[in-house]
Amino acid sequence: MLISLILLFCLAFNFASADVRVLTTNIRVTLNGQEISDTFYIAFLGCLGKNEHRVENIIPQLNISEYDPANNCYWKPVLWKRCKNPYCETYVSIMGGVLRLAVYVPSQDKLYLSEKPESYLAVTSLEAELLTNGSLIIKKHEYTEGKGNTIVYEDSENIKFFAALAITLILELVVALIYVSITGISKKVLISVLIANIISFPVLLFAFPTLKIPSPILSGEIFAFAFEGCFIYLLNKEISLKKSFIISILMNMVSLIIGGLIFMMIFYI
Repeated sequence: MLISLILLFCLAFNFASADVRVLTTNIRVTLNGQEISDTFYIAFLGCLGKNEHRVENIIPQLNISEYDPANNCYWKPVLWKRCKNPYCETYVSIMGGVLRLAVYVPSQDKLYLSEKPESYLAVTSLEAELLTNGSLIIKKHEYTEGKGNTIVYEDSENIKFFAALAITLILELVVALIYVSITGISKKVLISVLIANIISFPVLLFAFPTLKIPSPILSGEIFAFAFEGCFIYLLNKEISLKKSFIISILMNMVSLIIGGLIFMMIFYI
């Protein structure tokens, strides 16, 4: 179990630089040769089952479900984002499989959709030219190690990642410390809490959004609770499995609710 999680961690950072910056895909959108200055929305579509859904709270215009008879599946959003200027950054570069790109421009109330499915794995930047017929043309730039490619990084996204990790670690360690102090459990448990979070956090953030599972957010939270509880128990034989799961559920509840509020207040309010 631990080995598989470490492998997922490595895959999530497969395209990271030596200074641990997270690789993102920079998307530039143009219409009639001009950059779009208004707000627009993008979505990447994957070929999913009829009842399969991968995103939540998506705007109605991008809630696409287009049947593909050749592959017997439905093109549905697997990643979407609101963009405020001609450039938009996403983590589509770590997603496998072939995808289609959709762009919705509210000022025109028009949806643009690429026809040909393509792979965006390791794509560092792309240009999407919107056409009057509702389609779009995509030009991709991929990273090839040693070829002198320019990699596009979004420093603000890196700051958010490490800030979220720091908030999670601080809150969950404090909760665990309070619990062990009350119950008289050895404080060595805190070491396993720290290691469990360092492993589970990037897996939850990067691996789960790419999996073909219903409600990846809920599934990710269940994974974090179960993995951290089991991890704490396996590394601390003096603590019961019940107490390990009590610690895990308390930590994850606090980090999800309080940590989420702190993160939103810092970056979005």
